[in-house]
Amino acid sequence: MLVAEVQACIEAHAMLTPGTKVVVAVSGGADSMALLLALFQLRSVYNMTLIVAHVNHQLREEEAEQELYL
Repeated sequence: MLVAEVQACIEAHAMLTPGTKVVVAVSGGADSMALLLALFQLRSVYNMTLIVAHVNHQLREEEAEQELYL
């Protein structure tokens, strides 16, 4: 269901063109990882290349540091 919602949002706002490269900034939290998973599952639909960038917001100190290596 999440993938369908992400795809609907992409379509509604014309966010991607076929063959595009997308940089996804993830912190390791549930929301950014869910977005990454949805985009990963949609990559063939848009023939997109995903580039993942880790972002540490310095909000959760030790937990965020541990997630960096997962």
